[in-house]
Amino acid sequence: MAAYAVRRLFQFAPTLLIILLLTFTLSRLTGDPARLVLGLGASEEAVQQFRRTHGLDQPVPVQFLRYVLQVLRGDLGVSLRYQEPVLQLFLQRLPATLQLGLSTLLLSSVSGVAAGVYCAVSWGTLPERFLSLLVLVGQAVPGFLLGLLAILLFALHFRVLPAGGHGSAAHLVLPTLTLGLNLMALTARFSRSALLEVLSQDYVRTARAKGLGARTVLYRHALRNALVPILTLVATQSAVLFSGAVVTETVFSWPGIGRFAVEAILSRDFPVIQGTVLILTVLVLLVNLLVDLSYGLLDPRIRYT
Repeated sequence: MAAYAVRRLFQFAPTLLIILLLTFTLSRLTGDPARLVLGLGASEEAVQQFRRTHGLDQPVPVQFLRYVLQVLRGDLGVSLRYQEPVLQLFLQRLPATLQLGLSTLLLSSVSGVAAGVYCAVSWGTLPERFLSLLVLVGQAVPGFLLGLLAILLFALHFRVLPAGGHGSAAHLVLPTLTLGLNLMALTARFSRSALLEVLSQDYVRTARAKGLGARTVLYRHALRNALVPILTLVATQSAVLFSGAVVTETVFSWPGIGRFAVEAILSRDFPVIQGTVLILTVLVLLVNLLVDLSYGLLDPRIRYT
C-alpha cells in the first residue's frame, strides 16, 4: 500500500502542471487587471508601473515559467487586490469553508445513506415510493434557487434564521441545508441502487439461508460491501464541497473560499485565482488518494499493485 501511495503522489505532478497551465492561460484571457485595481481614473504611467511591479509587462510564457519556479519555492505570490500573500488570504478563509463543508458532509452522508438503506429494504412500498420522489425532487432543484427560497421563507417570512453572514450556529443552518440537499438526494439514490444490487448476490442469500438475522445480513454483509461505491461518491462530492461551494457561499455571503474565488475572478486577481485553484486541486487529489487507500479496509479482496 505504501508503494502504491508513493507512486500515486509522483503521478500528481503532471496533473498539477496541466491544471496550473490552463488556469494561468485562461486567467490572462480575461484582460488586464491594472485598471480594475487602480481604478478608471488612474494615469497611464501608474498603470504601466503597476504592470512592471507585478511582472505583467513580460511575455506570458516568461510569466508562467517564473510562476512555476515561484510555486516550487512554496510562494503562491501576492494578491493584486489586497497586496497580501495569497496563502495567507486562503488560510484566513479556509476555516469558514471547512465549517460549512463538514456540516454539509455529515448531514448529507448520514441522512443520504439512511434514506438509501430504508428505500432498499422497503422497496416497492408506498413510503419508499414517496421517499424516492422526494429524492428525485432534491436532485432536480438547483442550489441557487433553493437558497433564495430558503431565504424568502425562513429569513424574510418567518424570521427564524439569518439570511446570510457568519458567526453563529444559526448562520450555518440555511447554507448547510441548501448545499446538502442535492448531495443528500444523490447519496440516497446511489445508496439504494448499490444496496439493492448487493442484496441480490448469492452470498447474501446464503447468509439468510444459514439463519442469520435480517439486521446481521444487512449491516455485516450487504451494507459493508455496498459502501465501496458509496464512499467513492461521498468522497468525490466532499472534494467539491471543500473546494468551495461557490453558489451557496455567494448567496448567503459566507466568507469562505468559494466567495473568495468569485471576488478574485471579478477583479482579475491572477495570483489569487492561480493559487486557489492549485491548492484546491491538491486537496482533491489527496482526497481521491485517501479514498483509494480506504478500499482495502472495506473490502479485503482489493489488492494494490
